[in-house]
Amino acid sequence: MNLVNVNNLTNFAIKYRRSLISISIFLIITILMGIFSKKEQPIQSVESVDTIIPKGHSLIPIEIQNKEALDTMMGPYAIIDLFTFNSQENAKGKKIASSVKLLRAPLDQQQFGVLITDEEAQSVLTNNGPYFVVLKSPNEKKAINKLAKKNNSIVID
Repeated sequence: MNLVNVNNLTNFAIKYRRSLISISIFLIITILMGIFSKKEQPIQSVESVDTIIPKGHSLIPIEIQNKEALDTMMGPYAIIDLFTFNSQENAKGKKIASSVKLLRAPLDQQQFGVLITDEEAQSVLTNNGPYFVVLKSPNEKKAINKLAKKNNSIVID
């Protein structure tokens, strides 16, 4: 009887060999895809942008001419000089702001805003975009905290 069962099993394996190999390969591929597939990150709640604007500053959305180049060079923020963009040849742009913070929009990484003092905001608002951005060292001393320091002048009557 053992011989009959082994022969039947051998005949079955030979008869359905291609099917068994195909099923085995499919199962192995499915398991490997499950193991090595990228796990999607759950959507994290985005902190409201208005909570990161310091007192005495404004966050102004701007259109940037060289934003494709910025995508490869900056993270969520950078210290920049902001210039007007002049599309005419041989025409120079005018510096509007120096050592200000450029922020990416948290919900759309292709949109930018400049964090600027309320006094300097008028120069950005009066010029029409697009603007040209030049990255600066993040160690720039004049960056965003310049208004945070109190004016230490002494008034003598």
